[in-house]
Amino acid sequence: MSVQYYSPGSFTEALQVLERNSNYTLLAGGTDVVPRLNLRQVKGLQGLIYLGNIVEMKKIVEHNEHIFIGALVTHACIAASELIKQKAYNVWYASYHMGTPAIRNVGTIGGNLVNASPAGDSCVALLAAGALASIKSLHENRLVPINEFFVDKGKTVLKPGEILYGVYLPKAATGIKKGCSYQRIGTLKGSSTAIINIAVEIEQDTDGMCRACRIGAGAVASTPVRLYSLEEIFVDKRINWNLIEQAVNEVDAYINPIDDTYATAWYRRKVIKVLLKRALAEASGLASEQKEV
Repeated sequence: MSVQYYSPGSFTEALQVLERNSNYTLLAGGTDVVPRLNLRQVKGLQGLIYLGNIVEMKKIVEHNEHIFIGALVTHACIAASELIKQKAYNVWYASYHMGTPAIRNVGTIGGNLVNASPAGDSCVALLAAGALASIKSLHENRLVPINEFFVDKGKTVLKPGEILYGVYLPKAATGIKKGCSYQRIGTLKGSSTAIINIAVEIEQDTDGMCRACRIGAGAVASTPVRLYSLEEIFVDKRINWNLIEQAVNEVDAYINPIDDTYATAWYRRKVIKVLLKRALAEASGLASEQKEV
């Protein structure tokens, strides 16, 4: 069976090709698609649309209120970006520790999102960042909060004819101090799928009051998730160890991990409490009090 291959030179051309061939598979870095092709896991493949020549989707741009990361920006580029490290630490950390150098050099942040793995490292970081996904087609442009982007394992809100163009990361307001922490554990450092990964961002005003808290977690449900009920524990309060202990004690009620080849659900429930405590302490600044976490 022959497979058609397109390599559009612009984003508009890519949308036009996809409009005519909505069943074709989009190809960016190929770190997910190519292994699936080799294992014959892609059924009924009719065509590939390679996006790697679209320069505008490979940019990182800082604006007044947000930072834009194009969907084709590689993890290596994010890991090398001082801007992302300083303004969106968790996103930087996820890319810096993503897989192996070979994966980071070609794998893209957009591909990690569209793959929609329940344990996707960038997915968890972007949830904690409160990011927005920029989705475009020939007929519509829309912004979707990352927490609404994932539908199920391997499934997103992308409709036929749509392409993930990039993500917008909101910047903290003036006078707000943002603390970040990313914690993960895998069978091998960095290069393995996360058994549990968690990202926390906490925004505090000059009086030390928490004005926003975002907690993203992976490998605890069928998609990466925001733990909204835990976030509410901290908002409009001064964060202390008692509040952190409360969140750790309640996390069981808001996750639904499974047994798989990487770990048991029982183990994940134990580990997330340790990582959540570390992340909350680090992001809030309490870790410096030298209490064991």
